[in-house]
Amino acid sequence: MRRSLLFALLGAVALFSIAARTTTWQPTPYYNVRVSVVPAQAGPYHLLPGRSQAQYRATATVTDETNTKVVVTTRDLLVAPGDRRTTTAEGDGLVVGFEVKVAENASGAETEVVVKRGNSVVTKNATAVVLASPR
Repeated sequence: MRRSLLFALLGAVALFSIAARTTTWQPTPYYNVRVSVVPAQAGPYHLLPGRSQAQYRATATVTDETNTKVVVTTRDLLVAPGDRRTTTAEGDGLVVGFEVKVAENASGAETEVVVKRGNSVVTKNATAVVLASPR
C-alpha cells in the first residue's frame, strides 16, 4: 500500500514538473487609453475662423502602464454632429481600433477603443463624453 502511494506521489510530482517546464506564461502588460474629443476650432490647425459648421476633433492615445511612453496614437478624426468615423493605428505589436460618434444635437459623443495584440483583445474602452459647444 505504501509503495503504490509513493509511486502515485512521485508520478504526480514528475507530471507537475514537466507541465511547469513546458508552460511559459507571460503577463499581458497593462495599457492606459486616453480619448480626446474637442471642438475643431480649439485645434492647432484651425485656419478658417468663420466656419459655421460645428465639427469635433477626436483622437485616442494608448500609453504604457506608467503613462511615460506613448505606445500608439490614432490620427485625428474630424466628426460633424450625427456622423460616425473610425480609424485604426498600429505600433509596438498592437492594433488600435478607434470609433467615435457625435450626437445629432452635438450634446455628446460616444467613443470605443479596442486594443488588440494579434487576435487577442488586450483592452476595450467605451466612453460617453459631454461636448462643449464650439464658439
